[in-house]
Amino acid sequence: MLKVKIFFIVNPVAGRRKNPKRLINLIRKVCREAGVEFAIRIWERPDQIAQLVDVAKTGNYNRVVAVGGDGTVNAIGKLLIGTDIAMGIVASGSGNGFAHHLGFSRKIGDAIRQNLDGRIEKIDTGVFGGIPFLNSAGIGMDAEVAERFHVSKSRGLRTYIKLSTQTLFKFRSFPVTIDIDGTKMFWKKVYFVDIANGTEWGSGAKISPLSKLADGTLTSVVVPQTLITRVPKMLNQLFNGRLDKNRNVKMIPGKKFTINRAAAGVAHVDGDPVYLPAEIECEIKPNSLFVVVPPLKMGV
Repeated sequence: MLKVKIFFIVNPVAGRRKNPKRLINLIRKVCREAGVEFAIRIWERPDQIAQLVDVAKTGNYNRVVAVGGDGTVNAIGKLLIGTDIAMGIVASGSGNGFAHHLGFSRKIGDAIRQNLDGRIEKIDTGVFGGIPFLNSAGIGMDAEVAERFHVSKSRGLRTYIKLSTQTLFKFRSFPVTIDIDGTKMFWKKVYFVDIANGTEWGSGAKISPLSKLADGTLTSVVVPQTLITRVPKMLNQLFNGRLDKNRNVKMIPGKKFTINRAAAGVAHVDGDPVYLPAEIECEIKPNSLFVVVPPLKMGV
């Protein structure tokens, strides 16, 4: 068995964390007790992440652990696509959807240990508008919420629900055409379109509950405009992992997608807002990323 040599990259402000020093000390304690070789680096500037990943590559580390939220996971994970290095996660952000799908504990100490003794599996990733993603990407209301959440001074589920509610009552549905593996479909009014690789947006909201990370497909999730009286039921299904049971929501698997909307605008990639054109290409990159999977997780 390959000896674990693990490189932690810590985002000190993920989830508006107030005491990253305690987290770093906990990483040191757990790794020393386990007797594994490790290093810890702080991600201090946006332009620094590629340099930190290069240090891990040249140092022959075989696991790089993203310590942060979904944005941190995306920033690190996309640089490991196509390499032999496995990405692990210690979720310390606000949503942590990808980490939850993989089965990482919400308890920081337990999550650190899972990265030391977890197995390695290979998963699919995607490219959305030219930007790699691991978990999900999309346009519409959820992208606008992501943009508002990104600049908000408050974090957490309560803030996300508040911003989602505010956006819902102001949001204008829009027409969209989606080509999925050569088959075109049109919706006159939708709230959002998401392309999902994993199951969860974050904070327990399961946007695509049947998704698998290594099945060779992505899932388009289309939520058409509906009566406001039906929204509470839809939200309940979203957080109970039963959104696929909603007859108004369309979930269609595929490998290549072309999304056409009326104009360029905001989108989200793994929960982070980006600005993309009216036409967006999306495709799967099968078996492209090694990840650490917690010991008791049955599959991805």
